[in-house]
Amino acid sequence: MQWDVEKIVNELSNIRSSLEPEDPMGISFNRNLYTLYKYECESLADNLTNIQTTIKQSCLPTKSVMLDAFLGCAFSPKRICISRLLPGQAVAVHCDKTRSIALNIGIKNANACKIHMSNTVDINKFWESERQEYVMNDGDMYLVHVKNAHLVESLRPISDRITRFIITYSLI
Repeated sequence: MQWDVEKIVNELSNIRSSLEPEDPMGISFNRNLYTLYKYECESLADNLTNIQTTIKQSCLPTKSVMLDAFLGCAFSPKRICISRLLPGQAVAVHCDKTRSIALNIGIKNANACKIHMSNTVDINKFWESERQEYVMNDGDMYLVHVKNAHLVESLRPISDRITRFIITYSLI
């Protein structure tokens, strides 16, 4: 990615109007990133399309819903968002209501959190369900079934002042 991550993160940290009001858990999203960073969003959409093309050319037919969603997506630079999670904060068990599959890319301090994903859409059955956990690093890219119950656990105390930023893109 050809982004000046430090510049964007610093600007987004200081521009309150570009971020939705923060959730009590400390998470917020920039949903109009394209208006602020047109070149960067277009470049990322092009890169994702190139990755998609490479996979299509080298891949046998798949039965993976998530991979099929990625391979079938027409990437739009206007749909690229950034998610910010404040230091020491966690996001409680929840299911995303407006999307089913997301593409997340770590851009700054992504490893400040651990993601716990379940195989159920019932948040009341999260702890009994089969779960996968992962720690994303900067530059990592994950396809995530966000319609399933999941949580984000902070791995850093508030005193560390480490804010986590990821790019997020709704595939479905």
